[in-house]
Amino acid sequence: PDTHPHLAEAAAYALASDYNPTDEFHHGLTLILTTLTPDTPPGV
Repeated sequence: PDTHPHLAEAAAYALASDYNPTDEFHHGLTLILTTLTPDTPPGV
């Protein structure tokens, strides 16, 4: 179960949109998503 639904939703929205000010920021969101949803391949 997702213990951080709001964080995951915010990260997913940011990744889904073209809002990517820096590669480091994008990598951070990807890392958050892969941590919260380990069955999701990185970079998706």
